[in-house]
Amino acid sequence: MRVARLTAFLLALLIAAPALAQQTIAIGNGTEPETLDPHKATDVSSAEIIFQLFEGLVSYGPDAAIVPGVAERWERSADGLGYVFHLRDTARWSDGSPVTAEDFVYSFRRALDPKTGSSNALLLYPIRQAEAIASGKEKDFSKLGVRAKDPHTLEIDLRGPTPYFLELMAHHIAIPVPRRAIEQWGEQWIQPGHLVGNGAFKLSEWVPQSKITVVKSATYWDATAVKLDSATFRPIENETPEFNAFRAGEIDVTYTLPIPQLPSIRQNMKEDLQSGPLLASYFYSFNLTRPPFKGNAKLRRALSEAIDREILTEKITAAGEQPAYSFTPPAIRDYTPPTLPWKDKSKDERVAEAKHLFAEAGYSTAKPLKFELLYNTLEQHKRIALAIIAMWKQAFGAAIEVKLRNEEFKVMLATERARQFEMVRMGWVADYDDVNSFADQLLSDAGPANRPGYANPDYDRLVHQGQVTLDTKERARLYAEAEAIMLRDSPVIPLYFYVTKRLVKPYVQGWRDTVNDVHMLKYVSVNR
Repeated sequence: MRVARLTAFLLALLIAAPALAQQTIAIGNGTEPETLDPHKATDVSSAEIIFQLFEGLVSYGPDAAIVPGVAERWERSADGLGYVFHLRDTARWSDGSPVTAEDFVYSFRRALDPKTGSSNALLLYPIRQAEAIASGKEKDFSKLGVRAKDPHTLEIDLRGPTPYFLELMAHHIAIPVPRRAIEQWGEQWIQPGHLVGNGAFKLSEWVPQSKITVVKSATYWDATAVKLDSATFRPIENETPEFNAFRAGEIDVTYTLPIPQLPSIRQNMKEDLQSGPLLASYFYSFNLTRPPFKGNAKLRRALSEAIDREILTEKITAAGEQPAYSFTPPAIRDYTPPTLPWKDKSKDERVAEAKHLFAEAGYSTAKPLKFELLYNTLEQHKRIALAIIAMWKQAFGAAIEVKLRNEEFKVMLATERARQFEMVRMGWVADYDDVNSFADQLLSDAGPANRPGYANPDYDRLVHQGQVTLDTKERARLYAEAEAIMLRDSPVIPLYFYVTKRLVKPYVQGWRDTVNDVHMLKYVSVNR
């Protein structure tokens, strides 16, 4: 009898073993994703999931370096104006159908179609006729410099030499999307049961404001290298509840951490803390299309100069962030950005000059400046805003009145695009390690990506020239001259440069904080 019971017990353990061996991970993802459509997403929270569900011609390695994706190899022409990508014959969609060159032709055309309304379409402008198609000037999409030579060979022609083109191809704007699913389901194609991807994972569940779960895809060409069975992304917008969820074991990786808890975390949770450099800027954007900031550069400069960025980063953010006196982070490759002209002045000199500019702009206690500052719901954004408003009150007294308004992230993005704001909190993480990833956001022809509505023909000319210049030094000079013009015009207020700061359980292996904040879960495993 005892032998029979022992045998039954051991058999039960063997049956349960596969379930016990399941590798799962729960990740704090900041906000509810805006969308899982690669061509429409603009936020980090959406991109983090999209990169697990889809794969482009090239992809990101564990350290964010460019690695082969659907394309196993490629060649560039001697003049730098043409690429030939050779696609894997093992690349498959999650429904089992092959990923072909025609899928990429369709997807590039869709990304650039004005009807799609992609804010990231400008990233594809280096491709011949891409800008003309995106602007609606060219109606014949067959003229786009993307064609399928055969099912596994894709040819792309450029309008000019583009040193960072391969890095553009890793961005989600260049990801292939499933034509059949889109035509069948329309806007609902991104929902569970409808979404067909070609990445290491496939969508299993999406409960709005609660969780998104992805599971390992059996059809992925490199499925044998993927160790995780599933991953759940949790949209927790406030740092304290997320921190509590981490301590309770409900999530394994946080999106951020509560700054007031940082000293305690450094002392008591050192093994969980991860932090590193990030090519990203935190800034406030003016709306230049309507009062009070339209046509009033002196007012914009006054508000920027009155902010003590050192106090902001030392006392409010306090996690190693660097004060920003340029729009582009100094750590960007092959480029040294110019700085705001008053950077080296003392605090008293800055405030005195800010008061002078404020008065020249036409504002005083008799005519106070009144405007609304919009931010997305997050404790840290509110703390920063309150600190900055206090600095403005200290400089301008009763001559300034600022009203705070917060919106859920997806709502705020829609408000931004419609330019229904006066000043808004923004952040930008580099899509690729190049100055153009910041410079092109403020081009007058950047469409929805240009949130402030900035337009300066000299800035446009210099950036466009830099985009097709191969000489590194000359290219840096052109971009620096353009950025200096933009800083004088002050369409934005640079505040600080981000660092990554999150908690990661020690049993999560392969998670690396990268300079573009992309984490490919195909390289991650869990060893509890």
